[in-house]
This record gives sequence, structure tokens and C-alpha cells, in this order.
Amino acid sequence: MIARAANPPSSELLRPTEKPHAHSGSRLLLTLYFPIVVLLPKLPIVSIPGYVVPLRTEDLFIGLCLVVGLFSRWRIGALRKARWTTLAMGAFVGSCLISLAINYSHISREEIVTGVLIIIRLSEYFSTMFIAIFLVRDRNDVNAVVTSLLITVFVLNVYCVLQLLGLAPVIDAMHTRGDIVHVWYITTFDFTIRLIGTFGGPYDLGAFYSLVICGSIILVAGDTVSRLQRLSIWLLVGFSLVGLALTQARGPIVGAAVAIAMSLCLKRRFLPA
Repeated sequence: MIARAANPPSSELLRPTEKPHAHSGSRLLLTLYFPIVVLLPKLPIVSIPGYVVPLRTEDLFIGLCLVVGLFSRWRIGALRKARWTTLAMGAFVGSCLISLAINYSHISREEIVTGVLIIIRLSEYFSTMFIAIFLVRDRNDVNAVVTSLLITVFVLNVYCVLQLLGLAPVIDAMHTRGDIVHVWYITTFDFTIRLIGTFGGPYDLGAFYSLVICGSIILVAGDTVSRLQRLSIWLLVGFSLVGLALTQARGPIVGAAVAIAMSLCLKRRFLPA
């Protein structure tokens, strides 16, 4: 989503919008995307029998965004521009459904439901890429994504501070206690406590921070943000680095270091001095 905002198609940025309010619905979804997916507690809605991760609140919203994006692009006849990515996701879902159909007569009804729910759950990993392709179309969409990201990360950082002070609950969805969600409060802060935020686990929060940091570097390296947004993004990077360190998640920290180095190399390679 962030990379798409940093590098939207130039033809779409230059082309004037024929109907100013034609994409107001999809732009509203873009504005709400980060707050809903990031800030909403990861509460289960539909449990998947035999599968530890249930369908959660953000899964339904991501599905809604994908449907709206597909419909809006189909309505203006623009799906052909993303035909390969559309075919790839269709092939994945189709192969899963064919596999389920082949084994239909050998499995129980509960296992069929489980299979369908797992397919829906796995499809989410493709969905954000498609949402970015289908919904980020012009400079107004870019501004919606950047503004929403800045506000969301600011609120997330405030929540993390309140969480460390014991004023906001820790919603632990790491399934280490045998339950789906464990809610508790930090009573005494020490540096052995790992920051969780609203993500249900330190690794998820660390991965988000690493994406924000690298995506922010991509944004400030491009020419799609204003000077005020650029300054705000650098402040966001600073707070995100602190948050990433407090998660104590080694994988995201190493990944962020490698990705930052690659982002700087790409910036020097592909952008003028």
C-alpha cells in the first residue's frame, strides 16, 4: 500500500478526474484502511476448527476493501491493467477450491467448513496488494493513504505508551496460554516486557513497524508527498524505531535493518542526486 502510494502510475497522476466524486467511496475505504486494520483489537469473529488463528475483525474489512476495489475497477473497465495479478490470485483460490472439491466425498461437513475458512484466511495475504493496485489511482488517493498512515501510527504510538504505563490493556493473541485472546495489564514496567500494541503479539507489531520505516523511506525519497508530510514522516520513523526496539522481536529488527539498507541503495540507484 505504501509503496503504491510512493509510485503511482504517472498517467493516472497527470490525468484529471472526470467525476470528482466518482471514487469517494473507495477513497473513504483507503482513509479507513490503516485505522481499522491496525488499531482495532484483533478480536475473533469466526473460529476455524482445528486452526489456531480465527477470522478476525480486520479480515472482514480487508475483504470488503478487496470487493469494492475489484468492482470499482471492473466498472470502469480497468481490470485488464492488473490481469496477471488478478489471474494469480484467482488461480490460487481456484486450486484450493478444486482440491477441496476432490476430497469432498472423503471429509466431514465440519472439515469442509474448515477448508473454506482457511482458504478465506490465506487469501488475505494477497488482498492488500490487490487493494493497493485497485484503489490507489491518483494524487488524492496518495494523500488519503499518507495522511491515514501518519494518524494511525501516531495513535498506535500513544496506545503503546499507555500500555506500558498500565493504562491500556494488552490484548495478547499469541495463543501461548491455550486461549484465543488473553487480556491483561502491565502493572510494573521493566525492559523484559515486550511491546505488543494493538497487534496481539510483539512479532506482528515489529513487522508492522519495520514496514512503516522502510515504506516511509520510499515515500520521502519520491516526489508524491508535501514538505509538511515529509517532516511528519521522519518523526514517524523516529518513533517507529523506538517502538521496534521495544518489541524485542529479532526477526523484524534484522529485516528492518536489511530493508533500510536496500531502500537507501535503491534511492541512490534510481533517483537523481
